[in-house]
Order: sequence, then C-alpha cells, then structure tokens
Amino acid sequence: MPLLNPKLARLQAALPRFLKFRLSRIPIILLFLFSGWAFYRYLSDPTNFDIFDALGLYTEEDYYDPHLYEWHKYPGAARAGDHQDHAAHSDGKKAASALAKPIGPGMDEIGEHHSQDGYVNYTSGDGLVRGWTLEGRSKKNVGKRLTHPIEELMRDNKQRWEDLLKRQSKSLEQAVKEYKRRYGRLPPKGFDKWYKYCVDNNVKIIDDYDQINHDVEPFLALSPTMFNDRVNDLAVAPFTYHVSIGPETEPAISGERSGATRAKQFLNLVSPLGPDLPRNIPIHVSDHDLGSWILGSDQRGLALTRIQSVMKKDGTGLNNVKYLAGAELKRLESKNRNEHRGWFSACDEDSPARGKDRAMENRLRELDGLPPLPEPATPAFVKDVRPGFDWCQNPATQKLHGTMSFDFPRDTVMRPIFVLSKHMRNNEFLFPPMEAYENATDATALKKYKPWSEKTVNKIFWRGTSTGDSYSKRKSDPDYDWRRQHRPRLHLMAQQEEGTKDVWLHRGREWIPENWAVKKLNEHYLDVGLTGKPHQCNQADGTCDEMAAEIKFADRVAPEQAAQYKYVLDVDGNGWSSRLHRLMTSGSVVIKHTIFPEWHHDWMTPWVHFIPMQVDYSDLYDIAAFFIGSPEGRVKGRDDLAQQIADQGRKFAMEHWRWEDMQAYTYRLLLEYTRLMAEDRDAWSFGADIIGDGIEEEPVVVPRGQKRAARVEREQ
Repeated sequence: MPLLNPKLARLQAALPRFLKFRLSRIPIILLFLFSGWAFYRYLSDPTNFDIFDALGLYTEEDYYDPHLYEWHKYPGAARAGDHQDHAAHSDGKKAASALAKPIGPGMDEIGEHHSQDGYVNYTSGDGLVRGWTLEGRSKKNVGKRLTHPIEELMRDNKQRWEDLLKRQSKSLEQAVKEYKRRYGRLPPKGFDKWYKYCVDNNVKIIDDYDQINHDVEPFLALSPTMFNDRVNDLAVAPFTYHVSIGPETEPAISGERSGATRAKQFLNLVSPLGPDLPRNIPIHVSDHDLGSWILGSDQRGLALTRIQSVMKKDGTGLNNVKYLAGAELKRLESKNRNEHRGWFSACDEDSPARGKDRAMENRLRELDGLPPLPEPATPAFVKDVRPGFDWCQNPATQKLHGTMSFDFPRDTVMRPIFVLSKHMRNNEFLFPPMEAYENATDATALKKYKPWSEKTVNKIFWRGTSTGDSYSKRKSDPDYDWRRQHRPRLHLMAQQEEGTKDVWLHRGREWIPENWAVKKLNEHYLDVGLTGKPHQCNQADGTCDEMAAEIKFADRVAPEQAAQYKYVLDVDGNGWSSRLHRLMTSGSVVIKHTIFPEWHHDWMTPWVHFIPMQVDYSDLYDIAAFFIGSPEGRVKGRDDLAQQIADQGRKFAMEHWRWEDMQAYTYRLLLEYTRLMAEDRDAWSFGADIIGDGIEEEPVVVPRGQKRAARVEREQ
C-alpha cells in the first residue's frame, strides 16, 4: 500500500526492516500495548501478592505499602487500619484463641497476616474483619476501595479449605502421630478400626475432629469411678432415652423417650458400630432440642491444666492426672462460685461479659482526660464463625438470641450425656442429628434441587415459624422485648418501611457507601417472613396478641418452590437448624447465622460452602449488594462468585455430610467415651508402638532458595 507522502517513504527506507511501518501491523502493535497495560494493572493489584511470592518475584519486604501506614496522609485509610482497630478492640487478640483453639485451628494467623499487609483487619475475639482493602501500588489508585472484603474472604478461606483437605493423614501411622501432635495424648483403643472404617467408606476427613476433643477432654480430669457414677446417674434423667451397644450385646433402646423418632434414628446410626467397639457401653441421650448446662472457664481451665501438665512425650500419663474431686469439685460445680448466676457465670473475670467492656473503657478514659476509643471500622463481615459462638467475648449475643433470653442460674455439673445441639460453653457430648440429614441422591431430595442456571429469583429467601424463645412479659427482666429476639427481629427487619441504611455499592471501578431507603432495599433483596401464627408465646399476658397485631405472617412455601431462589437464609430456632443439609443440597447459596457449634464446623468453611452472617444481621444488605447488585438494578452483582459458593456447598454436603461421615464422627466420639469409662485409661489407648518414646529429631532448616529449587525439581 503506498504511503501518504514522499517524506514518510524516505523515513521508512532509512529504518531497519523490523521497524518499518505497515498498516497490517497495527493489530499486533495494539495487542502488544494492551498486554503491557493489562500486565501493569495485574502488578498493581495487591491481591496477587501470593502468586508473585510463589513465583519468587516478591519477598515479604515487597509487601510493604507505605500509604497504608501513613495514617496522617490518608484519613479514610485510618478508619480501616490496623492501629485504629486494635485500639478499639484491645482485648480481642488476648481472648482469641483460648476459645478458638479448643474447637479447631483458629484463624489468628491469617488475621495477623492481613493486619501486617495493610488489608482488612481481623479481630479474633468476634471472628470479624472490619474496614476495607485500600489500593495503593499505583498513584492513580491510592486510597481507593477497589477490592471488596468478600473477595479476600473467599480467596483466603478457599485456601484454608484446600489446605485442610491436603493435610489429612494418608496412613494409620500418620493419623496416630497427628492425633498425638494435636492433643498431646495417644488416640483411644480401637482407633485402628476407626481408621479402617474411614478408608473403606471414603471418609476424607481423618484428622480434624477438634469438636470431639473439646467435648471429651475436660472429663479426663474426673476419675474413672466418678465418670462411671455420673453415667449411671443419667439412667433416670428426664426426657432421655438410653442405648446399649457393644461387641457382646444386641443393640437395645429404653427410657422415657425411646419411642421418639430421634431415638430410633440414633439407634440406626450407632447399631452398626457396636461390634467394632472395644467393650459394651451404655449411652444416655437427651431428646431436648438443646443442652442447657454450661461449663465455666475456671472449671475447664483447671481441668485442662491438670491433664496437660502430666502428659508424657510418648502420649501416656492419663493415669497420673490429679483428679478433680471433693470440696474443690463441689466449689467448681456450685451455682454460687461467682457473683453471676446466669450465662455470664461461665466467663472469665477479664472477659467482656464480666470485665471491662467498651463503654466502661470509655468512661475510664474520660475520667483520665483521654478521648474515647475510635469506632471500629466498617463494614464488618464474618471471617470465622467459631469465635462468635462465645457469649463471654460477645455479650451482646445474650440480648439478641432468644435461646439465651432466660438468664436464670445455670447448672455447671459435668454430665456425660449426648445432645443434639448445644452452646459453645456446654460440655455435653455433641453428636450428628439425623433429622438434619437428607440423602441428596434420592428422588425426593432431587425434586428440591435446581441448578443455578435454572433458578429464576435473584433474592434472599426465608420462611419459618416464631420458634427460638418463649415470648412473654417478664417481671424479672423488664427490658426483655420479643421483637429483639432472632426470628421476630429478622421478620420485622425485612418488613420495615421507614428509615435509611448505608450500603456499599460498586460504582465505576470503586466501592462507595450510598444511603438507601430500607423499604427499597427490602423490596429488591429480600423475600423473608414468619409463617402461620404466633408460636411459643404467652397468651395470658397479651404477648401473643401483640405478635399477631405487629407481624404480617407470610404464606408457607414448599421446598421445591424455594429452590427457585438463588439465596436462602438459615437461622436458628429453638436450637440448631435442622434444614441446613437440605438447603445446601438445593443448589442455592446458604446465608447462615448460628450461635451453636455443629459436628461439622471443623470442616464446613465460611465463604467457601456458605455465606456467614452476623447475629444482628447488620451485614445482610452489604452481602446482598455484593452478590445481587445495586438496589436500582443498574449494576450487576457477583453472580459468578455466588454460584461458586452454591456449587461448593452442595459438593460439601454430598462428599462430607453423608451417612458414612456422620457415622465416622460418632464412631470416633464413642471410642473416646469408652476410654473415659476405663479404669486404666493409658491401657485403653492406641499407638504406643507407633509413637515410641515421643522424642523426635530436630527438624533440618532448609534455606528458602533451596526449598524452592527442591519444589521445582519435584514438580519436574
């Protein structure tokens, strides 16, 4: 093609051949320029640091982002910063982990990583992240909110879940050593048969059963004689049923509640396990929705100290425990052991529930002439659900959840009874409730499943009855209000027509807060309501009439119809939610809040298998805005990420919440329970020949460069 003028022709003739201009090369040039720009944008995104580290491109020093630490230059950044939030939650880190560790590996390490990198701040006392990721690797984006916290939470917790799966033991020897590493003792007798059961039945989780240890370990501080006496005492406990199984007896059931559906379901679960147990055992089970006894921090702390202080390197020492007994145990199990009589009697003196809370701290600062603590950064999302179970660290829960509204003196006697559901500080034995399970592959369940692409309603759905409390007017608690309890409060929030609410929305390339009418938010995002009529309310004092007048009850919706909704809520009732398994297999995203630990909580990972929600529902609209889009419908949400969670949730239910998984959990629990009954607990342990003397060689420290070279060599 001829050039436009002779000057350009002479210039082209003078250039090397590869620089000569041709119109045909324009697409290649544009592609090259676009690729360079895209790579620059990729380098500017701090969420890709982990990838660069894996490639060896960055070191930890490279993570430092100066603008995120120069608070005086960026006032907006200070609201989300680590320094401000640690001042506002000075007791959070201390409390972190005394609660989280007994239940499972806490998220503290991940939270610290974020604080140091200048991302959102994680507070381990309540399991929340607060604030925002502020971009800053390019001058153009300094201080802007480009990456939503939910994106980070999904990325981090996905890695956590993948790491959990990868680290599971691949042999009996590994499983024994991992048990010893976690709990400082040998596993119980019969552990080898339990491991074989897991292998034969494709149970993928071998090591992460910290909830069982949380329930069982304090009982090791009771003598075998006392433990067996307490087991026998439960034979006449009200509202219970009693199961006998073992290698030398036929499965049998008796007791007041032996004819109940739950009793028959439990017998079906444990009967096949009897022949492989080390001995015959009696099991006493409560048929209540919820265990109500609690174990104080002082009780648990002393029990664990007695146990852990005598354990030897080889995992033995259970027979050397100085057992709790006599006047000491009587004092610990007394309702009068401290000045509190209700829920907070279980808490440490320096916990937020009994010690210095935020309001008190501000009053003391005022007396000292100091300014009040800065407000925590917003918005806040749940990263780890487990710290939120603890009302000692989160005392507001007691006023927001109906199951805790009666603050009467609580029994603190250690009872070896099996329960369907319980609070965090209850030390009865939690087992998988059968009514929560539905085989996802049978014809009935498949009718309640709908693939994401076939779901037609882009809203958050919930229906339920007004369970969760006994609603009344209370002379002993004049501040009590049924409207504040978890189920009525959810309904009233979804039906609210007055007021406004700040919601973070994606505008342009940045997330910004906008103020919207609550009525508009509810219309666009929610289809939520109580059904039927007032339940569990006091007719005589007028509470039922109040509820009937103020609550516009919604129609019931069949599960098959509910499967049309992309998002479904799951909230507590009188105890745990029995619908979670069905919701997870429906193909919808489950948005869940609970204050009850469940048997699978060591495994089921927030932001991977479900979306966690705070007890006050304050994050619900921001969750909706991120996934569904803006209230006026102009900006689409992250439907793709929602589908990921829906798919992973269904996959979890089908791979890790099978009948075999529930049996594996119960089998391991029964082995621990059997050892508690044994007069010689060390003799009723397994794996002494595997552990040996417990003395391990010092690990060899390999320089970072050599580690990377070795990894590359293995991969090749």
